[in-house]
Amino acid sequence: MTYAKTLDKLVSLGFDVLFSDIFHPNMAYCYKEPVGFILKKYNGEVSQEQIIIDAVEVRNKIKKINHNIWNTYFLVCFGPKFKGNTPFSIERDARGLRKYVIQDLTDLDRIPYTDTRSIERIDDPFHITLQLLENENGEVGNLINFLMKNDGAARKLNKEEVRLSMIKYLGLENISHED
Repeated sequence: MTYAKTLDKLVSLGFDVLFSDIFHPNMAYCYKEPVGFILKKYNGEVSQEQIIIDAVEVRNKIKKINHNIWNTYFLVCFGPKFKGNTPFSIERDARGLRKYVIQDLTDLDRIPYTDTRSIERIDDPFHITLQLLENENGEVGNLINFLMKNDGAARKLNKEEVRLSMIKYLGLENISHED
């Protein structure tokens, strides 16, 4: 079922199934500029060598249709009865194409162009970092506030300004003028 769900997910992300005459019935080629995915379902027991042989065969087919092999991923979809190598050893093997083992749909989150998790936009990461530091350490917060009041976020402070603020707010008296 992983194969069918993965194929459905890629289609829902806007990938087109192409070249069915070349890849069907054992595989599907999903493509959306600039990336392509080859899906192949494995059931039962399969060796890592067989997966590598398949990846090399697919790579040759991709080259024949003049698509970019460097932006093509081989998705190894294991069925529920799979018995074989660990996903890590399969993915790590660089022969053929880049490979990802798909055991459930969350595995797609690890793959470029398929991660659909939302990322919260951070409007001002500098100020968020300052807030975290201020909450952790009052002295550091005082130093940060001093630097901000003296345009520390908008300009580069000279060494003397940094040295004096560190003496004042962190109690660091022995600060040298090293670069």
